[in-house]
Amino acid sequence: MISYWKPGGILGVDVSSHQGNVDWAAAWRQGSRFAYTKATEALVYKNPYFASQYNGAEGSGMTRGAYHFAIPNVSSGAEQADYFIRNGGGWSADGKTLPPLLDVEYNPYPELGNTCYNMSPAQMVNWIRDFSTTMVKRTGRVPMIYTTTDWWNYCTGSSTAFTDHPLHVASYNTCCTGALPAGWRTDSLWQYTSEGPVVGDWNRWNGTAAAFDRFVRNGKAPVVPKPPVVPKPAPKPPVVPKPVPVVLDRSLMVVNAGDFNGNGTDDLISRRT
Repeated sequence: MISYWKPGGILGVDVSSHQGNVDWAAAWRQGSRFAYTKATEALVYKNPYFASQYNGAEGSGMTRGAYHFAIPNVSSGAEQADYFIRNGGGWSADGKTLPPLLDVEYNPYPELGNTCYNMSPAQMVNWIRDFSTTMVKRTGRVPMIYTTTDWWNYCTGSSTAFTDHPLHVASYNTCCTGALPAGWRTDSLWQYTSEGPVVGDWNRWNGTAAAFDRFVRNGKAPVVPKPPVVPKPAPKPPVVPKPVPVVLDRSLMVVNAGDFNGNGTDDLISRRT
């Protein structure tokens, strides 16, 4: 029996049509607690096993989600996001659905250009933004991004524009994730092998079970009652200072003994020099 290395933590798998009919009960016994299933690619491909894989993972007790394999130079990001959503890529806060996942990586089709699909870094960033914006608008959830560090840094020009998106990083080793793509300080999922038990690609959640549950629900925590509002005391009226009487120094003045204006008092007529 082959012994497979496993990191500590919550483990899961991702599958596509290559895995066909998956023995989900066996994957569960091996420790898988979540699964991503490929739903679509570009605008023309739908995984023929998607329904059975997606529902099979759920039936075994796993949290499950769908992913889209991007082919950026055949259509806009928005068009591929719409195609993905129409064919399994939606999301709901039901506590058992992972966020939509965008798989953007090495071009596997030589006829479609180089490893970056003949796109400049700026074009690639704009395409990913178009896909993400559409997903948020239509599902209410920011998609997770699956990629590798070297592809991301090369094909997006080390873009840091998506660090508010959860990261699913592929790095096959028995150590750690290694350097992450530009801008990200932590990963959400680490794909650590393509040679795991039952099915090939195995992943580890970077956190606790409670954090995983919050993540699945889009970080929605129980509502905590706000403390009662204590009214502030009415402000005291401002203290108005008493008027200070003005005392004139009569020694500096000369007062005429006559009452020239008829008001009954002597009139001031000049200052003493």
